[in-house]
Amino acid sequence: MLHTFLHLAQAQDLHRTHDHTIPNLNLPVGFVEDHCDQGKLWDPTLSAYFYQYNPLFKTFNAYDPSHPTPWLYYVGQWGNQQLPDSNPNQRDFFGERKYTIGPTGPEDKQLNRTNVCPDNGNPCFVRPFLGP
Repeated sequence: MLHTFLHLAQAQDLHRTHDHTIPNLNLPVGFVEDHCDQGKLWDPTLSAYFYQYNPLFKTFNAYDPSHPTPWLYYVGQWGNQQLPDSNPNQRDFFGERKYTIGPTGPEDKQLNRTNVCPDNGNPCFVRPFLGP
């Protein structure tokens, strides 16, 4: 399980910005802008943990024995409970809440599936390309 975010900037893209106010719609300007430059070259694998999942026994094995595995078996929600809309600290921005409950752990992700999308009834979109 490795999640990385890589931004490949070209010389002409330096100091450009784009808006993230509306999910999945990137505009040139807006309320929530991402300002980026070429950034520092780094290798995300240096701080990553790598695991193998055995679907027969439902176990996780770390490729490096010094990496922990117990956290992978947590079946509850990660993070705090979502604040109710009546709480003055809760904000609603285009249908997205500021304080939301965390995701479930790997056990709830149907890791032994045959398709990219899990068969859990939730919408799943496979994008043909990655874009800003």
